[in-house]
Amino acid sequence: MKKVLIIDDEEFIREMLFEFVSDLGDYEVITAENGVSSFKIIDNENIDAIILDYTLPDIRGDAFLETMKNKGLTIPVILTSGLSSNLEIEDDYKDFVVSSLQKPFDLKILAETLKNIFK
Repeated sequence: MKKVLIIDDEEFIREMLFEFVSDLGDYEVITAENGVSSFKIIDNENIDAIILDYTLPDIRGDAFLETMKNKGLTIPVILTSGLSSNLEIEDDYKDFVVSSLQKPFDLKILAETLKNIFK
């Protein structure tokens, strides 16, 4: 079973995504509410994909992605944000940012994106 880490500071969104992705049946889902806790999870678990909210209380998405790059992590990331300007992906991160979704997004698109990651 593939492990998906959902990182979002909004509890409602985290819980909704947890339920949705879990119900897809193919994934073990772990959640985190900020960058610090998410990197602890990444360091201790074999994470296969990340759903990342761009704006977290302790780190922005671009800084999170830069930290991933500096650590040599290439875990596929689905970037989410309420602001479309936050979803422009810099070339440095295109190797592992597989998709960007503007909130509110269609859950069918999220399911299809996860499916495509693991083809």
